[in-house]
Amino acid sequence: MRTTEQRTAKYTGKYDPATISLKVAAQLENMHGFYEAHANEITPKEIATQEVLNGASPTIPRIQYPFYYAFSREIFHMVRSGIAGDALKAEAVNLGKKWAARGLTKTVLQDITKEVWNLDITIP
Repeated sequence: MRTTEQRTAKYTGKYDPATISLKVAAQLENMHGFYEAHANEITPKEIATQEVLNGASPTIPRIQYPFYYAFSREIFHMVRSGIAGDALKAEAVNLGKKWAARGLTKTVLQDITKEVWNLDITIP
């Protein structure tokens, strides 16, 4: 078993600022590319979610918008992970139940799934 001094020396060497900056610099171009690809996919969905929220009746308080965005992002991550068809609908219903239990409006959640994600679901 290593001593405390050995563990500290390994930690110091592993997390030395000079070492970390070299590792990050080597990956920076790929990091930008991955972020740009992700942003190009999710931004139109977030804009569409905002349009649903802006047109919702009754009016949704702006302070609740981030929670509806989170709901839409969870569906986005399921789609990206390869979930589709009936499985996606079932998962969207479960997510709708979760967010409705947290106080979000079921009809607005259903509108988001229908207008943004083309999923026709009913949240019980």
